[in-house]
Amino acid sequence: MKKILGIVILLALGGFMVLGGIGQTTTDEVTCGGEVMVPGDICQEIRNGSTTEYTYEQQKESDRSSGWVLVGIGGVLLAIGLATGAATVLRRGRPAPVPAPPPGPAPYPGPAPYPGPAPYPHRGAAPHPQPHPGAAPAPYPHR
Repeated sequence: MKKILGIVILLALGGFMVLGGIGQTTTDEVTCGGEVMVPGDICQEIRNGSTTEYTYEQQKESDRSSGWVLVGIGGVLLAIGLATGAATVLRRGRPAPVPAPPPGPAPYPGPAPYPGPAPYPHRGAAPHPQPHPGAAPAPYPHR
C-alpha cells in the first residue's frame, strides 16, 4: 500500500511540475516577486543583504529557463512513477516465488575407497581363532 501511495505522489508531483513549467514557458507575463513587470521595469532581488537588478528581458529569460527546468524535473518524476507503477502492476499478476528448499543431507558418496591390506595381528595373538582343545572339528560346509 505504501508503494502505491508513493507512486501516486510521484505521478501527481511530476504532473504538476510539467504543467507548471509549460505554463511558465508559454506565458508572456513576466513577474518579479509576484508582481507583473512591463518592458522598461527593473526587478530588484535582495539576498543576504546584497541587491541584484534584472531588466525586463533578463527576468523574462529567467522565467522561461526555470519553466524548462520544471518540465525536465517533472518529466523525470513522471517517468520514474510510470515505470515503478508498471513494474508493480506486472508483478501482481505473477505468483509469489517459491523459496528454495533448505539443503538436505549430502548425497550418498558412493563406494568407499579400497581400505588396503588387513592389519597384522598383535604379537602373541593367534593368527586365526583356535578351537578349544578336545573340541570336535568344525563341520565342513556342504554345498
